[in-house]
Amino acid sequence: MRRNNWRLASLYICTMGLFLIVSLYNFMSFKEINDTTNRLTRDTYPIDHTINRMLIAIGNQETGIRGYLLTKDPAYLDQFEQGKSEAGQVKELWLDDEIKGGKFETEIASTFESLANVETSFIRVMAMIGNEQYGDAILALDDGEQDRERLLESFRRLETLLTATMKSGWSDQNKRAAFSMVMIIVGAIVTLIAIAATWLMFRTTKNALRSTFESERQYRRLVNNSPDAIAVHQDGVVVFANPACAKLMGVGDSNQLIGLPMMQFVHKPYADIVTDRANRAMNDKDVEALDEQFVRLDGSLVDVEVTAIGYRYEGRPAVLIIAREIGSRKEAERTMKEANELLYRLSTLDGLTSIPNRRSFDQDLRKAWDEALNTHVEVSLVLFDVDNFKAFNDFYGHQAGDACLQTIARIADEEAGKLGGSAYRYGGEEFAILLPNHNRDSAKIAAEQVRRAVNDYRLPNEGISAEAIVTISVGVATWPNSTDQSPEQWLRATDQALYQAKYQGRNSISEAMISIK
Repeated sequence: MRRNNWRLASLYICTMGLFLIVSLYNFMSFKEINDTTNRLTRDTYPIDHTINRMLIAIGNQETGIRGYLLTKDPAYLDQFEQGKSEAGQVKELWLDDEIKGGKFETEIASTFESLANVETSFIRVMAMIGNEQYGDAILALDDGEQDRERLLESFRRLETLLTATMKSGWSDQNKRAAFSMVMIIVGAIVTLIAIAATWLMFRTTKNALRSTFESERQYRRLVNNSPDAIAVHQDGVVVFANPACAKLMGVGDSNQLIGLPMMQFVHKPYADIVTDRANRAMNDKDVEALDEQFVRLDGSLVDVEVTAIGYRYEGRPAVLIIAREIGSRKEAERTMKEANELLYRLSTLDGLTSIPNRRSFDQDLRKAWDEALNTHVEVSLVLFDVDNFKAFNDFYGHQAGDACLQTIARIADEEAGKLGGSAYRYGGEEFAILLPNHNRDSAKIAAEQVRRAVNDYRLPNEGISAEAIVTISVGVATWPNSTDQSPEQWLRATDQALYQAKYQGRNSISEAMISIK
């Protein structure tokens, strides 16, 4: 009897010990699931919610500055101030102690550093605008492009880190929940073996289930109140969609989406990519975020960023997708790109003649020099200016003078094109032509061709005499193929040749005959 009692007691103790182990693990698992959900809510959503706001704020500041520089419309400065105010509000949110001290502190600090550089750039540009230094402001804004690119890269890294954190959290929850169910089953089997432990095991299991249901309820509340569209598709059919998803797809009730084919909402150009991503997610492979387009039920398109995660829904494999509308970001990117292209054109072309300006000439001169230095191919430079242009202006007026320069520029551009070169307005009534692959002989022929083209146009210049026409004086120099020289010396020699042509009687050509030193 005592032996049986001892055996029963031993069995009871072993059962209780095993039960306690199972119960402790389940308790820790459910607690970790709940903690993970709270951690994701606390650490990721406040930051994630503000990234797009900051991108739009930076875009509004840059668009406001560019718009004002292009149009001088003060309304664009209001847009800049709105963007600046919005950026300040987002920064205050990020300075919150819980966010600042979280796991993203290093990346946020890096983003703040890039943001500070961009804001400094904007302040410098606004100061130039206040001093009406518009040309310098355009150049300073272009110079700050790298800072803005680094800021965008910081935002992309931060978003990637947020997405990875969310994916890791949900994956960990799924694994813990699955293993907890296994342990509960083991506990139930052990309970059948030891009747004495049934009551305690039942009570523990009941508590564990209550925690599970509470966790599920909290999870559903989180999903239903999420600002991001969340949906689950299983066997290619939508089986769950939250209210944000219904709003994104343009319907009033998420139940209108249930049962519809998932590919119905995918824009055709993305069909193959989305199918491949779904298969990879089902196989528990990493699927990066993708910018794509959804088709609403009314047929309209919406730009979205989509993350796909392998997921078990009601015990069967499924894919959970998280989508965020990025139409405003895409529009801001398009607007910024168009403004940059326009500013680039304005900064490289001469406003009067529409041919490349002095800035373009300086850049291309250095490129031509470096290329010739590396390839040992000869390159020549032609400089010319309009003879007696002051007399032309005094007689005909400045508007006619501008028209004259436009005509000369058009002739120079046409002749340069025939010669395989490029024409530039060097300054005032002075022009330049770069001639790659031209030696001394061909350069002199090219210079004479340009001089003759202007002369043959027979543009009157009665400021000199009734029979006078507009002519040009031309200087030409060929690079001496020497590493001891510099582009500046080359340009100086050509300029000296130009003045020699004027000195010897205008409407003539002079070559820099000596080596450039």
